Amino acid sequence: MTNESENKNCVVQCRVSAIKQTEGESLERQEKSIRSFISSKGWKIVPDGRVWSTAISGRKTDREDFEEILAFIKSNPGLVDYYVFRSIDRATRAGNAEYERMKMELAKHGVSLIDTYGVIQPMKNTLDDVGFQYEWSKFYPSEISEGVLVTVAKQEVTTILTRMIGQEIRLTQQGYRARRPSDGYINQKIFVEGKKKTIQVPDEKRAQFFIAMFTLRSEGWSDNEIVKKVNAMGYKSPMQNRYSKDKKKIIGQSGGKPLTIKALQKYITNTIYAGVLCEKWTDYKLVKAQYKGLVDIEIFNSSAICVASLDS
Repeated sequence: MTNESENKNCVVQCRVSAIKQTEGESLERQEKSIRSFISSKGWKIVPDGRVWSTAISGRKTDREDFEEILAFIKSNPGLVDYYVFRSIDRATRAGNAEYERMKMELAKHGVSLIDTYGVIQPMKNTLDDVGFQYEWSKFYPSEISEGVLVTVAKQEVTTILTRMIGQEIRLTQQGYRARRPSDGYINQKIFVEGKKKTIQVPDEKRAQFFIAMFTLRSEGWSDNEIVKKVNAMGYKSPMQNRYSKDKKKIIGQSGGKPLTIKALQKYITNTIYAGVLCEKWTDYKLVKAQYKGLVDIEIFNSSAICVASLDS
């Protein structure tokens, strides 16, 4: 590792976890701290003061943000001295193997990792006093400390996800909603024994389409006739935003398409429209929701194809 001095160039990365519920330090706060740290060293941020800021799960080994920065380093040989981030858990939470991979990839191009807390220390040569150096004589005094922090960061992810996903599974098995609403519903918060939980209630604008699908089918209409009727009522698939890779910008939208026979047949086999959950988190067993369906069970049973009766 080169000596800390002026006239050094660095790339900067800020990262927050995709697990927003547990995020402690914002991108803005990280960037401010890092810029202050770099300014105190007299270093320069390249290219042109840019900071790579992403909201992504640090558990992923295929890190698009890291690979993009690495590509910049490779395309500008000798330009970058340091890869700077706020703290080790902001670099990765994927464990020691991934951390070491990042470190080695950067070292191939003469770039060293730097954290603003000063945990990472420069490489030392145990034979420096006699003027020789071998691969085995090079070591990082902070290697153990770095390894501990990387391991702790990975374990934190396990703890966070276990708590969050575990609670979502339990709520689902109790008949509450833990995800975004199904089309035709909107999510609504309610209080149960002093705790906030989520249920689904009819969407005033879209519930009519699904009620019509089930009602018409129970009356013997063909799928083709139902599709034409529901589309004539104004049905269009819901619009959804498409985001850039860093999740910071909306780059387009998808949806707004008329109902198809394939989509109709998918909807009329979904038990949620009868107020019954049946999914992975319920072990694909039928669980009565804590809210009413858009249609009653009798209409659902007379409409669905190749699905066991909800009464069975």
